[in-house]
Amino acid sequence: EWTRSPARRWLFSSYAATLSIRDSVKCRRLLESPWYKARWGHVFMLTGDQNAKMRFDNNRSGYRLSTSVGGAVTGEGGDRIVCDDPHNVADVTSDAIRKTATDWWDIAMSTRVNDPKTSSMVIVMQRCHQRDLSGHLLEKGNFEHLCLPAEYEGPGRVTAIGFSDPRTEPGELLWGDRFGPQEIEDLKIS
Repeated sequence: EWTRSPARRWLFSSYAATLSIRDSVKCRRLLESPWYKARWGHVFMLTGDQNAKMRFDNNRSGYRLSTSVGGAVTGEGGDRIVCDDPHNVADVTSDAIRKTATDWWDIAMSTRVNDPKTSSMVIVMQRCHQRDLSGHLLEKGNFEHLCLPAEYEGPGRVTAIGFSDPRTEPGELLWGDRFGPQEIEDLKIS
């Protein structure tokens, strides 16, 4: 999105700092690639004085900061706040660990928006518990819920941004090339 709004500030998080850093490094490598620079290098470039794994800035005052659930975000602000997998599935049955994640979201991360009228928050996750972060926020309201089941279950609703599932046949797979019928059945068994 920096190609259109290079001053945009992004805050990313995941349940583990290693995952946030991994994704940040991949993003930075893409932005520094000859392919990307040939197409959008005239719009912005990364600064040399703040070009680390957990945070990099561009010369138009935009930045990408990565942290973990429970990690420090005080003093930072974002126009886009993204949380990818706030729970480790292995730990989600623990009430205390789950509550740590939902409290962190409520108290820290959700309050980091630069402008509540224009900033956006996105949480990407698989549902792993009734009271996981997604369930917590759905109960509170004021979030748009986009659910993409592995197997199509029939027409859903159209989201606020106009998205509707393009699949039409019950049982049609979301990503058949990767998770075909056999892989889906194996997942149901385990």
